[in-house]
Formats: sequence, structure tokens, C-alpha cells
Amino acid sequence: MRKYLSFIIMLLVVLVFVPTASALSAGEVEFDKDPLLPGDTTSLWIEITNKGSEIRDVHLQLQYHSEEMLSGSPALGNIGIIDGSVDIRQMDQGDRQKVHFKIYVDDNADAGLYDLELVTRYKTEGTGFGGFYNTTIIEGDGGGLIGGGYQTVTLVSVKVTKLDNYLSVTTSDNVFAPGSDGKVTLTLKNVGKGIAKGVIVEVNPIPADRPNGGGGSSLIPEEFSSMLGDLGSMTSLLGSGGGSEQVSNVPIFTVVGSGTRFYMGDIGESESQSTTFTLAVDQSAERGNYNLPITITYDNSKSQTTEYIGVRVLSKANLVVPETKSDPRNVNPGESATYIVSIENIGKNDAKSVRVDIENEYLSGRMTDYVGTIEAGDEGTGIFDLDISSDLPSGMDTLPITIEITYQDDLGTHTFIEKGEISVKDSGVSVENGISINFAQVGMVFALLCIVSLVIYKRFPRGVSK
Repeated sequence: MRKYLSFIIMLLVVLVFVPTASALSAGEVEFDKDPLLPGDTTSLWIEITNKGSEIRDVHLQLQYHSEEMLSGSPALGNIGIIDGSVDIRQMDQGDRQKVHFKIYVDDNADAGLYDLELVTRYKTEGTGFGGFYNTTIIEGDGGGLIGGGYQTVTLVSVKVTKLDNYLSVTTSDNVFAPGSDGKVTLTLKNVGKGIAKGVIVEVNPIPADRPNGGGGSSLIPEEFSSMLGDLGSMTSLLGSGGGSEQVSNVPIFTVVGSGTRFYMGDIGESESQSTTFTLAVDQSAERGNYNLPITITYDNSKSQTTEYIGVRVLSKANLVVPETKSDPRNVNPGESATYIVSIENIGKNDAKSVRVDIENEYLSGRMTDYVGTIEAGDEGTGIFDLDISSDLPSGMDTLPITIEITYQDDLGTHTFIEKGEISVKDSGVSVENGISINFAQVGMVFALLCIVSLVIYKRFPRGVSK
């Protein structure tokens, strides 16, 4: 029994003197760009986790990897390390930290997969038997190209691709309004090696199978789409369902005035070629940023590539004047009235800073009204307190009104003119001391009196007695 007891005591002493092992593990390597081309520079991040006991003075080093010290690393001369070391003061058990490094690819690097090695050196603290003393042990197995005392944490694989031809795509500033069209200039530049021969660009309009012509393309498999289409046909035979969203058959974007394929010819090293086409935007296009796909092929390329043209659609307000009216409906010259202009926004964008001006030479008073913002689908009203001139021309029964409306939306400032009128009572009536006198009627009475007097005069001549 004493023999076993002595063994257990010795084992406990050994465990106390040997600290708990510390171990750093690495997560997935994240590249700013992958794969890399010759001449590229990129940042990379690695998440480090401490799965052991507490460690301090941690030094992480990115270096060239070689299975045999004397053979050298294939990455030498192909991959350069710009920022390759990180120091961490302390990491507790379970701590995680993302570390950053920066590398570049030599201009003359060959295509291939190159390995770099992430190594570390750190200190770990342990407590002696009974807690009366501490021990500090420097971890490390002597691995790596930069000398002993380092442990390998992980290998970092860097993929380098060498393209004979590489075409970059730039376009003009493509901003459109719904229902408009404009020119799009597409430029291809050869930033690779050699000549890109027989380059062809094809512009692919965004599919029209989307609700109201907006949103992304459908993700429903073709088999289910056909089934849904059959069900839709059956439903239409039974009657239209209220509230269902209709699907527009008109593409959002259409290339007009030409085909969709454009031959760019041969593009040499560092050379550029451009083509211009006209793009029309459907009236129902929703406001937003769109990516218009284009396909690039050329004779000496093994595969075609797809790039995207950024197109921005700005919504616009659309103001109309459905009604104008006056209160009272028929006004008297020399009196006051209220004139009301109803404004409706039938567009897809808010109309801001809406202002209404009216004009007529026989009107005075409040001739301008600031309505403010009229949201899409909403209405606003311009109200004017007016004085009607008493000096209206004889016979004028209406006053024509010129209505000028100014507003702003995403496309800028807009102004349009509408016509209105105010009905007035017969301008031949003069109002004085509250008594209305119709001069036309007075004239008729006077003429009638003259005729009667003439008849009496002829019938009874002066100087003739009965």
C-alpha cells in the first residue's frame, strides 16, 4: 500500500511542476483577393485561438515554408511579405484574436500554389507545488526557417493565376428615369499579357418575369414555374382574383436601335476599345441600382466571362391638376373670392417644394401658394384669396387663369403650365349703393319710350284741334 501511495505522490508532484500545455490554433485564412495575379498586393487575416492555459508575450511570424531546410521555399522570389509579424501581450485560455498580414506577388511570378508558414513563440506560466513558487517555460520546437524556439501554427496557401489576357470593364455614368432612354458607353481595356483577339461583347437585358417589372429574377425552378403558369391560366378562366400582383412582360432595360452583340476587334496590351449603344428603360421600372449583365468572349480565350454594368434608375414625380374651382362659384366684379387648385402626384417619387402661382390682370391678392411636399399617390391643394377688379370689360363672363406649378424630384426642378378660369356675373351690371342697374335694359326702355312718343306725335300733330 505504501508503494502505491509513494507512486501517486510522485505523479502529483510531476504534474504540479509541469505546467498545462498551451496551444494556439488557427481558423480559416481570409484574403482580400483570391486568386492573385502577378503584381497584386493583398491583405490576409487569420483568427488565432488559445486552446491551452494563459500565455503572454506572444509573437506570430509569417515566413517562407520548406519541408527541407536546405532545399529552400518555392515561395521565395514569387511571394513577398510586406507585413509579416504580430505581437500579442497576453491571451487567456479560450481567447480569440484576428491577426493581419500583408503580402504581394512578384510581377514575374509563375502560376501555382505557394505555401507560407505561420509560426509562434510565447511564454506560459505555471504554479509550483503548494503555490510557493512560479515557473516560466518558453515554448517552441525549433521549427521554421528563421531559427529555433518557434512552433508552427498553420500553413497559408497562396494561389497565383497568370492570365494571358485580362479585360477590365468601365462604363459611363448611367443614370436614367423610367420611360427614358440614353447612351451607354462601354470600354474594355486589356490589362493582361498578349493580344485579346476577336473580342465580342453581348449585352443581356434583365429578364422581364418579375412583378411589375421590378426586383430580382425568379428563383423558382422551371418545372414549378410551368405548373404555376398552368394554375394561373385555370384561375383566369374562373375569374380575376382581387389583389393579386400582375406580372409585366416588358423588360426593364432594352437595347434599341441596334443588336445586343458588339464586335470590339483585337485589343492589344494596355489598349482600350469602346462601343456605345442606346438603352431604354421601361416606364414601370422601380427606383434603385441595377446590374446589367454583359458577356465577353474572344477567340484566344478558353471560356467566356460575365461582367456587370451598373445602371441607376431615378424615380420621378408626375403632378397633374384634376380640378380647379372658386368660392363662390360665380363671382361679382369688385368682390372677393377664394380660388382652389387641386394637385395630384401620379408619379413614383415625392414631389418636393411644390409651389403654385396664378396670374390674371383683373385679379389681385394672394397669387402664390407654397404647398410643400406631395408624396407619390397623394394630393395637395393650392388656395388663393383674391380680389376681383370692378373694371371688367363689358360682356366678360369668365376670367382665364394661368396656373404655373414648380416642384423638385430626383431628376431636378420641373415647371409646367395649366389653364383655369373663374366665372363672373354679367359685367354689364353696375353695383352702386346696393342697387343693381342693368344698362342694357335701361337702353331698351328708353328706345321703347322714344317710339311711343313718335307715334303719338304723328297721330296728334301740333296745332290741330279735335
